[in-house]
Amino acid sequence: MGLSIKILYDAAVESSSPKNDGENSKLEPARPDDCSTLVPFPRGWRLHQIEEVQDEAHTGKRTNKRSDGVFWCSWFETGADVIIMNESGDILNLADLSSPVVYNVISMDVVDRNIVAFGSREGYSGTFNLANGLVELSSTQLLKPVTNVWTRRVGRSRKMVVFSRFDCSISVTSLSTGSNTAMSLRLSSQFRCVSADVDHKVETVAMHDGKVLYLWSLRWPNSPDGVRGLYLEEGEEIVSLKFASTKLLLLIATSRRLFIYDFASNADLVCNIREDAFYDFFENDSKIVVEQTHLYGTHIACFGLDNTTARWAPLGYSDIRAQFGIRDIRKFYALRSRLLLFMGHHTRFQLETATDA
Repeated sequence: MGLSIKILYDAAVESSSPKNDGENSKLEPARPDDCSTLVPFPRGWRLHQIEEVQDEAHTGKRTNKRSDGVFWCSWFETGADVIIMNESGDILNLADLSSPVVYNVISMDVVDRNIVAFGSREGYSGTFNLANGLVELSSTQLLKPVTNVWTRRVGRSRKMVVFSRFDCSISVTSLSTGSNTAMSLRLSSQFRCVSADVDHKVETVAMHDGKVLYLWSLRWPNSPDGVRGLYLEEGEEIVSLKFASTKLLLLIATSRRLFIYDFASNADLVCNIREDAFYDFFENDSKIVVEQTHLYGTHIACFGLDNTTARWAPLGYSDIRAQFGIRDIRKFYALRSRLLLFMGHHTRFQLETATDA
């Protein structure tokens, strides 16, 4: 049996300056005024299940999705069994990446239905065409492991961005011309990057060390900017971050809360979360979906931008444990119009917004 929507909203959304005692899984009594005045549009958003399959094709493999959710991929670190899939889970291409210098593929992103970009533990990066087996290495090799590979469409072409958290080195390659730019975004030898992301235009890199979030301009990388309005509570740490795929918006997850940063404004609270919660932009960046696991269930809450208040407000939720038997989520990807969830080691679910929501 699921929670009432008013209780759920009360657990997911607090005031703009919430009191946080560190017990984020404890539900407080509902406040009658909290949800009735937040949004002027319908709040009946919910999910329905499209597919549940026992899928061992990705067991023991790394996975990643392209930022816009059109494709996702899986691979073994050895480079074997690289698979490109569309948002419906259909396999578009499958092949083994073989190169005399690429041994440990630790990062990957999808360029198109045939090609992936990859990065290795040895600092190599490049593209792999699954259709013809061609491996093309980038002209720039990083000195440290390539922890992140991002592909972004800028204008009519795609760019491959490779990054190493170990020394904050970055390389940007145009996949149409082969031109390459490399630089270091490291503040000091003491800085330890925890995670990073690049915006959709490949103009800004966001990175953090758990305490401070820095925004680096790739056009003028002299010194980074901070995030206006982002203040951490005592004992709170930044955990991860994620750029939108079409807009200059940045989601910032801490050990307690989820913020959204509009570069034209200030960081704003979306909701309270547990540490390491799954979250993502959804449906062409018009929504934010957040996984929250607590004593009473596992649910996906959805938030949309209220144009009246210019804040992100709750649209609804689905208790996926009660409705679909989903628990123990290992991976969570928001594709274009579907949510892809891996439960345990072998079970894969696809969910989408209910049409009558």
